[in-house]
Amino acid sequence: MDSSEDNAAARETLAQAIDRRLPQTQCELCGHRGCLAYARAIAAGREEINRCPPGGAVTTDALARLLGRATPQPAAPPPPLQVARIREADCIGCALCIKACPVDCIVGAAKLMHSVIADECSGCELCLPACPTDCIEMTPRAAPQKQEQDAREAPSIWREFTQPQVEKWRLRAAQKRAREFSARRERATRGASQTGRRELRREILAAVRRKQAGAACRRA
Repeated sequence: MDSSEDNAAARETLAQAIDRRLPQTQCELCGHRGCLAYARAIAAGREEINRCPPGGAVTTDALARLLGRATPQPAAPPPPLQVARIREADCIGCALCIKACPVDCIVGAAKLMHSVIADECSGCELCLPACPTDCIEMTPRAAPQKQEQDAREAPSIWREFTQPQVEKWRLRAAQKRAREFSARRERATRGASQTGRRELRREILAAVRRKQAGAACRRA
């Protein structure tokens, strides 16, 4: 492994350590497409450590200690703790919110009514701009009994989120990234296959024309 590969591996190891100190809401308020993308930007020296509003001062302090830096003030205040709710009467079943949700907490099918699993929602608000009928609204998060139990049995560094919640959001975000990568690769493969078929068709037609031209010359 050469030095560039060593450096890349070291950055990815650091990015994973940074990612473990992010609350995994996948809200993109940091300006990056998800918590891991933000962690990689920090690891590469391209981003500050105080850009995670949901993580607040707790996350900023944890990252400062990890990286041996002074602790800056958070760049923005934490957003309110909310979950999405779909007004069923106004839902047209377009499925755009399902595609937008980074933690797969919206269930439903095309042309059928969708619903948000409130206990699974990270409150990222990414479903709001995706909805063409504005039938999604944010409501205050109510801590269910299980969440209170999780907070006692598996506390996280954040008062607002339990460790099971954080790990579930991380896992679901990773699964969604993997699905999107597979879909892009499949589209690229399909496109290459179609391009190959078009090129083969052009070559066959060119060969046919050459043969027809040769036959016409012989007849002449």
